[in-house]
Amino acid sequence: MKLVFATLVLAACGDNTPSIGPPIAPAETLFVVAHFDDEEIFMQPELVTALRAGSVATIFVTSGDQVKGDGHAQEVFEAARTAYGKMAGDSTWDCGYVTVTELPVQHCRLRDRDVAVLALDVPEGAIDGHFDDSLLHLVEGRPSLPILGPIGGRVTTASLVDELAELVRLIDPAQIHALDLPATHGRDHSSHLLSSAFLLWGAASAGYSGELAWHRGYNVASEPVTLDGAAFADAAEMLGFFEACYYGCGECGTASCPVDKLDVTHVTWMHRQYATHADHTTGVLASDAGCLVAQGDALAIDACVGRVAKLDETAHLAIGDRCAASTADGAIVLEPCATTPEQVWMLDSEGFVWNGRPPAPSADMEYDHVRCLAATNATATAPTCGSLLQPHWQIAQ
Repeated sequence: MKLVFATLVLAACGDNTPSIGPPIAPAETLFVVAHFDDEEIFMQPELVTALRAGSVATIFVTSGDQVKGDGHAQEVFEAARTAYGKMAGDSTWDCGYVTVTELPVQHCRLRDRDVAVLALDVPEGAIDGHFDDSLLHLVEGRPSLPILGPIGGRVTTASLVDELAELVRLIDPAQIHALDLPATHGRDHSSHLLSSAFLLWGAASAGYSGELAWHRGYNVASEPVTLDGAAFADAAEMLGFFEACYYGCGECGTASCPVDKLDVTHVTWMHRQYATHADHTTGVLASDAGCLVAQGDALAIDACVGRVAKLDETAHLAIGDRCAASTADGAIVLEPCATTPEQVWMLDSEGFVWNGRPPAPSADMEYDHVRCLAATNATATAPTCGSLLQPHWQIAQ
């Protein structure tokens, strides 16, 4: 296995100096979530399957606890490691802090299995993002947030995107699972949605070209059951190990709480697994009004003939040797093709085309916080999309 070593992060001095973390290594499957149990609830049976096969990494983005303090966050992180270890068949962890770009990362690896968990210690912002420090306030224009782990420091929008981009490069997964991205399905936790937005921007910066799945959260409660039988039992067993430590419904590290002792809302959600997929589909993009065609240095919506724009395998929207790029004000221009986030376009299985450039900060971005491909007066644009704007596209036949 190829190992990529990160630089040690040091505290001030003395007994409070965190231990050195293990090296960050590639993994076949990467999970990126907000909280320490999100993937156990919303990403099944993919999580259990990946753990049993090996080669898994999970990043917990908003793993800092500004309400109960870092000691509580560490206890919950330990509960997550207990559940991972039980399902992977190895409970011996090597843990410590490393830095990948400029932010501290708490990184733990199992000694005998290719399984890693990473906590970024970014503040958890509450369901509607109203806490003083939240990802929502960050994307809406706050300069920075505190990092709540023992290392401390500040995180900005740019530094968090850079951190996730470098982690994606180092882990180099074939597939990534994240929480719901666009807020097109209704109510969800702000940290769910925004951790996935940051993952999109980081993956775009990293030039990621593998599979991506966005898993729905709170709003699945009214959907039909999709996970039952043995697959549900396996997922419930894993969550039971976590909740034994977190809620005390069983002996931590030994027992998995039975289903009737699990949080009833978690069980409801876990029975209902819904995801959209972006797998770098290629082809000519079209809407009901027509195809994307070159019009000078811009893109227009017109008949599907002539110089039409095509999504390629690198997630570029290309016409000849030029590619579509979003601008800061939401326009789209054609420019020489390059590996830049503003030139990344991902078509998902629901027909949305997401762009890799973060939108300009504004108010009320809880449910509207990702750029997408849209059409304004027959001209292609890249506005902020989500609950209020939901343009659909398909590959032209």
